[in-house]
Amino acid sequence: MLPYRGEFGETIDFERLLTEAEAGTTAPLLTALLADPHLAELDRDLRVADVLHAYRRGAFDAAEFLERGRLAIAAYVRRAGPWLRTVFVRDDNTTGCLEHKLISLVCALTAVRDGNSTPAPLTASERVKELFGRRAHRVPLTPVRGATLLRGDQGPTGSSRYAFRMATPADGPSASLGTARPDFGRAVFVEDVEVDPHTGATQCAEGGRHVDHIPTQILVKGVGPTRYAGNRFSLRASGGLTSLQGERDWVHSEMLTRGGVPVYRPLELILLPYCQWHPSMGWRPLVVYARLPLENLRISDLALLSRAKRTVAITALRAKLAAFAGVSVRSISGAEVVRFLVARLGRIAGLCAAGGTFGGRPFFHASLHEQNISLLGELADLGEGRFVSDAGELRAAYAASSYVNQEHAWPAAVRLGTREAACFKHAAHLFAALAATVLDAAAERPRKELNALFWRCHRDGAAGLRADRVDELLSA
Repeated sequence: MLPYRGEFGETIDFERLLTEAEAGTTAPLLTALLADPHLAELDRDLRVADVLHAYRRGAFDAAEFLERGRLAIAAYVRRAGPWLRTVFVRDDNTTGCLEHKLISLVCALTAVRDGNSTPAPLTASERVKELFGRRAHRVPLTPVRGATLLRGDQGPTGSSRYAFRMATPADGPSASLGTARPDFGRAVFVEDVEVDPHTGATQCAEGGRHVDHIPTQILVKGVGPTRYAGNRFSLRASGGLTSLQGERDWVHSEMLTRGGVPVYRPLELILLPYCQWHPSMGWRPLVVYARLPLENLRISDLALLSRAKRTVAITALRAKLAAFAGVSVRSISGAEVVRFLVARLGRIAGLCAAGGTFGGRPFFHASLHEQNISLLGELADLGEGRFVSDAGELRAAYAASSYVNQEHAWPAAVRLGTREAACFKHAAHLFAALAATVLDAAAERPRKELNALFWRCHRDGAAGLRADRVDELLSA
């Protein structure tokens, strides 16, 4: 019994099917696998039935299978390449999309039998619960025995720390908890930590607050559908994150970080022994994705919070800016908080539009609403975006996106725009308006002044000036 709700059908559980295969027959697993039209095509060369029999005998050779799999995929792409590109439309690398299926099967065949050490229990974020009150709730989590660490900040060979999913009644008592809260439908917050703003080193938040450190939490995505699944920012209610989405997010995060754009720091990408069905793509492997933001609150959250809690959030933001800049909190005025975020978003917009720090390839986010930008200006949820070849392709991507769809709830400035600078500027003005409700009247800046600051910083970003230095942007 799994918590995931498939959008198009069932979720396959390799743990259960492999346990049945060891106890009896491989027929149910084989039938499930070959229901995927792409695996059925690859089976011409791979002979999956023989592979499963070898697994039962303890003679499965993962390296040999993957090598044969690459040859089979190459032949399939030669036969049906143009059609496959219409199926896997979000990814240029069709070969990689097909390889994900075989890697998922290999990892299941090895990890489920061998087993992995159980990660240490996770604790729910108390800070998130305190801020959102009764609208946040604790979610029991259970470790996933057959999970495989694909990527990790401590290297790919380490053991996973975040291989968990939401527990179900069939899982029994849980020693781990996460905190779910509004507008996050498939993620929970765990482990209140503190980050050194200069080294990036983290430590547990227990034992007293360090005034020069950044308090935050770990965000674990893909654990299953919380009660907030199907929210205003995402109608998806399955609770799952596909391996292709997670892989894109990780790669984009690394490239943007190198190019001077602040993003949520990836910690672990963990392959689960589960796949969700898609009508044209077949079985899609699921992952859990753990990230470390410096600010978990998004611009949209300010509208959710009461005036008192909004004041708490802005006060905490001032303290974080002071820690980055190495100054006292009192020296960071309300006006500087607003100007900082406007300047940072302008700089990021320029960097993404020009792409000069990404090897000359602009970046198109594709879903740049206020829930995907933190109060510190970090970009989140990059898995739907892509790097494009030039400004013309960037304009074409915008024209074909949901931004211009009249049925979506984008503001007029975004619907009528031609580039994502419109989204960044809308988010900047929204933050300024929401922050103004809890700041001194003197902190409210005229819209004309903020527009001028945004476009000046946009030009700086387009010229290659980075957006990851808080102290520099505070003086912008």
